Amino acid sequence: MILIGSRATTVWHPEHAEFAQNKDWDIVCLPAEASLVLGSKVDESQFSWKYGDVEFHNENFFLNYQLFDRYVTSTWIEVPGLKNWPVLVISSRGLAAIKRSHMYRDFNFTKHMIQYQLLDHAFTEDDRAFIAARRAETMKHFPERKVFGEMTNEEFVQDAVTRHFNHEELHKIITNGNVSYLKLKKDFSRAAYDHELWFQASHEMKISCIQEEAYVIALERFLIPHRIKGQRYPYKMAFFRALEKVCTTLDDGPLREYAVDHWNTAKLFDGAVFDRFFESELWRKYDPAGN
Repeated sequence: MILIGSRATTVWHPEHAEFAQNKDWDIVCLPAEASLVLGSKVDESQFSWKYGDVEFHNENFFLNYQLFDRYVTSTWIEVPGLKNWPVLVISSRGLAAIKRSHMYRDFNFTKHMIQYQLLDHAFTEDDRAFIAARRAETMKHFPERKVFGEMTNEEFVQDAVTRHFNHEELHKIITNGNVSYLKLKKDFSRAAYDHELWFQASHEMKISCIQEEAYVIALERFLIPHRIKGQRYPYKMAFFRALEKVCTTLDDGPLREYAVDHWNTAKLFDGAVFDRFFESELWRKYDPAGN
């Protein structure tokens, strides 16, 4: 049995005991082990099984069985309710690899990202191969939406968001007309940037593209709708929620991966960019009352 999840994170980082508050003990194990603890045969087609505050994770899913060979440590812990079952703790790098493999999902993204920054994510090529394989397995059960690269510009903006301004116009205003992502596009009828141009771009250009999209999403989804209602939504909260979307459901290519890997840099936003929009002629015409 191997302890993973927030409880394992606090083993390596006891200064963050808050991570484990009111959390289950997540343990990867064989179905036979779970059956012994539960006192009856478990359904092996399930991802996991509950036992009080313990959640047993089926080692036959998501390549969990490989954790035993790759990331198990000699550190063990006694889990409440599992007397006589010493549980080994996964390594810090193993925890980071698990989190990185499902970071494309927006489920508890902020929690995972904060913990990920603390963990050992100086991955080797072998680690990255495992992460890619585990992600592929995870996607079989939790697939993504329509592939971003296949969308037209019109399809890209057809979602549940009520847009009060043209998406491209927002990009132009917040960048003073110097839109970074346009420099990485070849087919301007498609929503996607060109991957070849992306890989040729500088680090600064990539971060600029990531932040630009986060600024626009923050405006469209949070700041503008609240201003229209006469409310002020916090800039920082709006940007972080938008950056989460960039890191998860917005894109399915290298931009998303870069945003996750360089989150600590991408998160350093400038609130003056939002002020620039609300001081723009476009907004003043829309809201002459000056909300």
